[in-house]
Amino acid sequence: MPDRQKRRELIMELVSGRSVGSQRALAALLSSRGVSATQATLSRDIRELGLVKVAEGRSGSRYLPPAELGGAGAASRSPVVLGIECSGNLLVIRTRPGFAQSVAAGIDQARWSEVLGTVGGDDTVLVVLAESASPGAVRSRMQLFLNS
Repeated sequence: MPDRQKRRELIMELVSGRSVGSQRALAALLSSRGVSATQATLSRDIRELGLVKVAEGRSGSRYLPPAELGGAGAASRSPVVLGIECSGNLLVIRTRPGFAQSVAAGIDQARWSEVLGTVGGDDTVLVVLAESASPGAVRSRMQLFLNS
């Protein structure tokens, strides 16, 4: 197994099992396991693994895999996404406070052809859909994606 694949598997294990809030902390955890990685390498790994930084508590944050962004993420047992509404070619996603930007980043990283872009505030994400998209169908798909 190539070193890159082993490093990425270890990164997923580390961020899934504990609160890792910075690349520096991630590098230290990797180093304690005998794996060295530069900041540029970690940035690329984080991006390509689809990890998203989310708020945790009042003062911290942590990386989460995209699969943990939905309703039962490790950061909390209460749902992150509270609701999704359609208005024309827009979706409005309500989240718990502090999670909207992370949810928006997860949607952007999914690169759906129906989604032109997102804007994340504190507790609201605005999703702009392509004119050819069916808002109801995208809403249903989005609910499955965010709650998986």
